[in-house]
Amino acid sequence: MRTVLSFITGLSPGGAENMMAKTIKHLNKDKYRIIVCSLVGGALEEELRKDFPVFVLNAKTPLHLIPAIFKLRKLIKKEHVEIIHSYLFHANIISRLAAIKTGAKVISSIRIKEIAKPSHNIIDSLTKSLVDKYTTVSESVRQFVIKKEHINPNKVITIPNGLDFEQMKPKMNAAEKRKELGLSKEDAIILSVAHLRKTKDYPTLFNAMTHLRQTNTHLLVVGKGEAETEYKKIAGQLELDNVHFLGQRNDVFDLLNIADVCVLSTFYEGQSNALLEYMAAKKPIIATEIEENREVMDNGKEGLLVPPKSPNELARAILTLLTKQKLAKKLANAAYSRVKREHDIKRVAKQTEELYESLCAA
Repeated sequence: MRTVLSFITGLSPGGAENMMAKTIKHLNKDKYRIIVCSLVGGALEEELRKDFPVFVLNAKTPLHLIPAIFKLRKLIKKEHVEIIHSYLFHANIISRLAAIKTGAKVISSIRIKEIAKPSHNIIDSLTKSLVDKYTTVSESVRQFVIKKEHINPNKVITIPNGLDFEQMKPKMNAAEKRKELGLSKEDAIILSVAHLRKTKDYPTLFNAMTHLRQTNTHLLVVGKGEAETEYKKIAGQLELDNVHFLGQRNDVFDLLNIADVCVLSTFYEGQSNALLEYMAAKKPIIATEIEENREVMDNGKEGLLVPPKSPNELARAILTLLTKQKLAKKLANAAYSRVKREHDIKRVAKQTEELYESLCAA
């Protein structure tokens, strides 16, 4: 049995964190002994402890990072780790340094293009010789890493995000959920699920909603983040009383169940878990026409793609899907078929296992 250490920056719910948790739960338990470690803890810690040993290094400030390297190195040796699979920038760099001369193979997972933080690209490139394999969530991110950091293409593979379809069933019927939220069956519901950061570009979606004032359309914004205060201020300035900030929720699948249209207005992604969940819920989707989204769905086939920062076109697309029911259903069904085929977590876990075996055989 191989010992694999899954190492991540933190354990608060997020795209990378949830993806790591889903993947390790579907790895073959007869072949792999999984240990989880993070620089800081979070809400996922309790859940993960039910199935795996979890170690938290409590590296809460930059001053704690160097001691964290030695703590992690000690853990690698003590647990006879054969593979250390890291997620997110700080965990990626620390794992490389900690694994030096331990015999452990190092996999670094890259989830986004580090456009806003060029220093991350520089540090990543300077330590690339310590990495046995890179994984990226999309071909777009893969090409960025290869070009920006001059990494051998053979060293970088794409393993997309995956969904556990068995865990995506709503717990409350649609009528009850609408009533709970104070919405009637006549109200059209637009749903957007995302971490509230500036790259998600909610102002474009809010401006699109100004074109829908005279309709019974409501926008549900699900998520929290550093731009939340700013976004609420913008919605207030636009006098949008049909925009509802619901915060972080544990009933996302119930909210998906009542949505008439799902929207992703981002101009920057790695690969959107929310977009995959929209597809899996069989919902009509509008997303921005960026290359990461084009890898997941084709315009006019699985959904509608609109240019980023185009509120007028986004508003027209919303109205199209609300009024053309046959088109909306056709797109939603096609989206479900594609996401089921390409993004089942069992498929992702199998790809991950194949990577582990190829590294150990090398």
